[in-house]
Amino acid sequence: MVWSLYSLVQSAAPHGFLARRAPKDFEKVLEGATPGVAVGAMTEDRLVGYSVSRRMADTHPLARAFGFAAETAYEGMGSAIHPDVTGRLIMARMLALRARIEQTRGGAHVVGLIDIANLGSVVNVLRTGAVLVGMRRDETSLNYVAYGGSLVARGPEGPDERLIPIFDLAAQIVLFATGWAVTGLRRDGASRAFAFAPFPTAFGHLGLTDTGVPA
Repeated sequence: MVWSLYSLVQSAAPHGFLARRAPKDFEKVLEGATPGVAVGAMTEDRLVGYSVSRRMADTHPLARAFGFAAETAYEGMGSAIHPDVTGRLIMARMLALRARIEQTRGGAHVVGLIDIANLGSVVNVLRTGAVLVGMRRDETSLNYVAYGGSLVARGPEGPDERLIPIFDLAAQIVLFATGWAVTGLRRDGASRAFAFAPFPTAFGHLGLTDTGVPA
């Protein structure tokens, strides 16, 4: 059911919105071979949404960049919503539920990648209290690095907030590199902008701004 929904959503989604997966990637988590969490939304006997994560390996480049302690982090493997039920906050609810389960299993951190053009997923992730802390390329696209967990549990360092247009990647990179993170999406006049806030963490030193985009 998960694979069928993944295939359906990927066939209609813009390139890069869903990471490339194979059936075995989901099977390993769903069958318990790989430690992870999977939550879903059902309408009667039909799966209309899922969100899956797996325990992040200690050797993972992001685990090393953040300096996570062993077996304390999860990485998002992907989330999908059937086109028939979009716009009902199902994604945000699944992400929040998944995060709570991860925490009960020792997950102090969760990290995921979101295509920079996929504002719908960005908004859903921000609704859970996670933040965007940098950019990173994968095999399909340029992505925001989303982080949720203990490093942002206390909130921003101060009341400062800067609005940066969603299309101004160069300005975003400058703020990411100095430890600022995206906490929300705002209307700035007729356009949309990311709300950046400063955090008392080492986000700016993670090396997540080497994107090929000129700063």
